[in-house]
Amino acid sequence: YSDIERVEGNFIIIKQQGKETRVPLHRIRRVEEEGVIVWQR
Repeated sequence: YSDIERVEGNFIIIKQQGKETRVPLHRIRRVEEEGVIVWQR
């Protein structure tokens, strides 16, 4: 969850080790933070 940089259109931009990765929203089912669901499709 802390790696999520922003949501841009139909993609979530994740920043890890200085690189940005674009992940399509349709590939993400659920986002959890400390065991609590903060977003679910």
